[in-house]
Amino acid sequence: MYGIESKKKIIESKENKLYKMCRSLSSKKFRDKLKLYVVEGEKMVKEAIDRKKVHTVICSMEKDLNISHKWETPIFIKGKLFKELTHTETNQGILAVVYKENIDREEFEEKIKGKDIVILDRLQDPGNVGTILRTADAAGYGGIVAIKGTVDCYSPKVVRAAANSLMRIPILSVDSEEDAIEVARKIGNLIVGTDVGTPKCNYRKIEDRKQWKRGKNVSLIIGNEGSGVSETLLEKADITTKIPMREGVDSLNASVAAGILIYDLALHIG
Repeated sequence: MYGIESKKKIIESKENKLYKMCRSLSSKKFRDKLKLYVVEGEKMVKEAIDRKKVHTVICSMEKDLNISHKWETPIFIKGKLFKELTHTETNQGILAVVYKENIDREEFEEKIKGKDIVILDRLQDPGNVGTILRTADAAGYGGIVAIKGTVDCYSPKVVRAAANSLMRIPILSVDSEEDAIEVARKIGNLIVGTDVGTPKCNYRKIEDRKQWKRGKNVSLIIGNEGSGVSETLLEKADITTKIPMREGVDSLNASVAAGILIYDLALHIG
């Protein structure tokens, strides 16, 4: 267990200020205002501690916790109250309130120079967004640009799907498609869009793939689950393509399509 029993700080009421603050972080409004979000489970708490991003660690009194990276002053909370702070059916008895990475456009552009990035165009499903973040991180991509209308990358379901990747890969939120294109152009990336209509490049043809110039990093645009990539972004993309599918199948899940392209583009261009 953490610390000595007599030194435990314990939350016993829903009226506790810290408890209320943690509950408020279920809302994007308060995540943005306080610049905080919540991670659950030992692995994510450990990662947050390692990266010095922790505001507070909260543990359930009903769990016997023994992780190697201990927080000096965890707060303990009774099981019923703890469960109300979590977003998983079976929790591990530990969570952390974590500082969001506050990064402006200039800092972001500096961090991602010479790296591939993913542009999220109004994706709505938190599971898709979290999975794309995790895949991009695994493939060595440098960052994520989220266009206004994309689900909040710090919402509980995205956090869970992205796992530790959320703390490793920088995310820049922008107001418009034009802003996203400007970022991609500024860092010199080749802009690649996914087009379910008539793409500029046939994914199957090697001669078309030669347009995917080696040595040039990419900004891969993944579009909304229902409507795909916006016309504005498709017009401004250097390359548009679509993944070939058998007759009768017209689309893939957004995160599946993103995973295929993230790795394929990294292999062909990176």
